[in-house]
Formats: sequence, structure tokens, C-alpha cells
Amino acid sequence: MEETGYADLAGDDIPADKNFAFLFNAPMGTVVMVTNPRTNKTVFVKVIGNFKPEEKSSTIIKLSKLSANSIGLEGAGQSVNLSYAR
Repeated sequence: MEETGYADLAGDDIPADKNFAFLFNAPMGTVVMVTNPRTNKTVFVKVIGNFKPEEKSSTIIKLSKLSANSIGLEGAGQSVNLSYAR
């Protein structure tokens, strides 16, 4: 599966020092490759939970602080590319 959308920070719901994420449509335990198209940096994260996207929101993934920092995301609402096996 390949998807493009926006990333958000998960806040205190995820340990900040782990490469974890919430993804709205992938099973828990899935490993997802997240790429920031602006920096071409990539990180692999493990899905530890799901979330229900808000109406009219393009957020497809919520990342831990470590994951967001490692690909150069500077806050919420930045475009990312996701790749994972279903």
C-alpha cells in the first residue's frame, strides 16, 4: 500500500522516544515506511494503535516526536508518503 497525506504529532499518547505511530487504517503491529517529500528522509515506524480521522481532515498518521524529528517534520499538517504491506 502506498498513501499520501498529512502527518500530525501524537502527543503524550505515544512514547516520545520510540518510533511508533497511530495509523487510521492499518492493523496494529504493521511496520510503515514514512517519507518526508521535502527532505527525502525516511523513518520506519510500528503502528501501535488506530485513530478515527476527523471529518474533512487529511491527517493519515500520527507520529511520535522521535519519528517526526528524524524526518524533519516541523509540526502538524505536513505532507508525508507512506508505504507498507497489507
